[in-house]
Amino acid sequence: FGESSRRVGLIKLFCGVACTNGWRKTDEFRKAQSLRLKKYFTIPGSKEKMMASVLGCKFPTSYEKKLIKLINEEKLDYKYVGDGNFFLAGKNPDFININGKKIIIETFYSYFKSHDYKRKRFNLFKRYGFKTIFLTEREIMSKNWRKVCLNKIRKSEQCVY
Repeated sequence: FGESSRRVGLIKLFCGVACTNGWRKTDEFRKAQSLRLKKYFTIPGSKEKMMASVLGCKFPTSYEKKLIKLINEEKLDYKYVGDGNFFLAGKNPDFININGKKIIIETFYSYFKSHDYKRKRFNLFKRYGFKTIFLTEREIMSKNWRKVCLNKIRKSEQCVY
């Protein structure tokens, strides 16, 4: 009971107050909420803490599961952190390199992402010295997906900045 009521509380915190017609956000509520969150996010680690609680127990997507299996079988130096174990600039990447190289792997279905998702994510992680490898649904669902993904990962590992 406590876990679900906490999530409902977080949803209300982000969305507004409940009414019979669904969720409504008044201008007064939006301004007050903006001030509350700005104040809350000045506390070190607060954004990551909130994101981890909102993610709850996030399970890997089918693309992430395929990549986890590939990483384990090929003994690649990457770890799945998309469940909220690691945050960088308030973002939760899918995989990080665990062998000292600053490389992130992001898997995604492009239909659900904005057209500039890759550029924004790449530039954000680059500010912290991370190289980002993007694997789309076309690459992960192709017939020779293992070869495509391995080539992309290994090629990127050779050109780390």
